[in-house]
Amino acid sequence: MAAARKLAASIGPQGVRVTPTGALAPAEVPAAARSLGLRAKPPIRRAADVPAVHRGWLTAVAAGLVRVTSGRAIATAAPDPDGPPSADEAVLAGWLEGLRLICADLSGRQRPDTVQWLVLLTLDYIVDEDLIDEIDDDEADPPCG
Repeated sequence: MAAARKLAASIGPQGVRVTPTGALAPAEVPAAARSLGLRAKPPIRRAADVPAVHRGWLTAVAAGLVRVTSGRAIATAAPDPDGPPSADEAVLAGWLEGLRLICADLSGRQRPDTVQWLVLLTLDYIVDEDLIDEIDDDEADPPCG
């Protein structure tokens, strides 16, 4: 979400050009990369050539931080790029939608549900308190070898 907020905050009042699918136009990618503290190496044929920018952009659009219309995108609000993440349900729903778009993009739109399922399963596994307790117990009593 941090990249999404930074990208949305970097959009000027005139907006930025986007492709017919809503991705950043290749000419806009270097400025977007700079807003994230990155450098985009030419040639840039499409936004996906710079994954950190592309994923941040997909999240910004899905979270409603950016609105795409008539070949341009504008920020819907003035998000604080350095502010703390919001716990607002709409932002969390947007985060999930961003995850779905990223999974679709990573899968080449072939099996986005499978990639999404793997990511959500991994997140669930990471935050499972029983797993954390197991890890703590394992570290206290290393197996005999």
